[in-house]
Amino acid sequence: MTVMLSLLLALLFFTYLGYPAWLWLWRRVHARPVHRQPNTPTVSVLLAVYNEAERLPARLDNISRQDYPMDRVEIVVVSDGSSDDTDNVLLQIAARWRTDPARPRLRPVLLAVNCGKPAALNQAAALASGDILVFADARQHFEPDVMARLLDNFADDTIGAVSGRLCFRPRDADTGEAPMGAYWALEQRVRQWQSDSGSVMGVTGAVYAMRASLYTPLPAAALVDDLLQPLYVLRRGFRVALDSRAVAWDQPPAADALELRRKVRTLTGVWQCVVPALGLLPARPGLWLRFVAHKFLRLLMPWVLLAILCLSLASDSPGWQVFGALQLLGYAVALLGLRVAAVRRLPLAGTASVFVLLNIAAARSLFHFLRGDGQRLWAAPPTGGKS
Repeated sequence: MTVMLSLLLALLFFTYLGYPAWLWLWRRVHARPVHRQPNTPTVSVLLAVYNEAERLPARLDNISRQDYPMDRVEIVVVSDGSSDDTDNVLLQIAARWRTDPARPRLRPVLLAVNCGKPAALNQAAALASGDILVFADARQHFEPDVMARLLDNFADDTIGAVSGRLCFRPRDADTGEAPMGAYWALEQRVRQWQSDSGSVMGVTGAVYAMRASLYTPLPAAALVDDLLQPLYVLRRGFRVALDSRAVAWDQPPAADALELRRKVRTLTGVWQCVVPALGLLPARPGLWLRFVAHKFLRLLMPWVLLAILCLSLASDSPGWQVFGALQLLGYAVALLGLRVAAVRRLPLAGTASVFVLLNIAAARSLFHFLRGDGQRLWAAPPTGGKS
């Protein structure tokens, strides 16, 4: 039992600390910088939206005010069977922009039925005429230089896709969102180290770009185009980079339940990518190691943690039993922190709460994946819309 516990703890340590430490060291001895320089290819910005009548005007205005030649930009917006006033709002904006030379070309696509985000993106990509596809969502807002920053990377012929950086605006001091912000900051650091030493294993769905020639149509039930498309790009022999200068802003969900639903959907999508990854990265062991260490092992952690807890409590060793009791105490504080904001503000309690929240999502994601819940998860978006 001691040997098993030691192995499980080693796996836990490697997943959360060992792999980031190795990656930090590897990028110092095997740096692969991206050769960036300003360039102005034609661009198609793709948005798949559902019931976004309220947010769409401000979002399109934000994109149209990028520090980039708007005569080289088109925006393709697919309204995915929206049941609110999204279609009318979109058509009205398109009509106004036709007579405004300062605005880019806007191409509205109105779907009669809700097909899901993958199908909507496939339609948008099929209509796009730009050399580069830029992917955006309706909820976030770009900094003015996002497009120029992303496109700088394509001056390097080895780059097939590039991700920007998503930052979160705090809501208020009582929401307890700081720990999630700390988690996201660590995740961004790991992605930057991956990019600095070769390729990142995924992009941020709200702010990324790729060569139009590399776009691969998505399966209908796909949940994470921002992981699947980078895998397709890697299969073609190109790199996937992160440019942290290209910043999009968002607000975290107002409630933990919404964040949980979002993470369940995302992690279910990662499960969907496990089998495709076997065929996408067969001859590149370094990329396969990155996928396993950064994506797959995190899906297994809830079960590793459960096994460590059960084996500790069942052990004959008093030391392991005390360790098991401390785990129970830690989980109790973390779960309480998810319910009580005052507890979450205690030292380490907020981080523990986020850790538990993410592992609850990972555990649930397996069951959603086994049931084939891809389309159903899109039908119940955590923010009131697919975008």
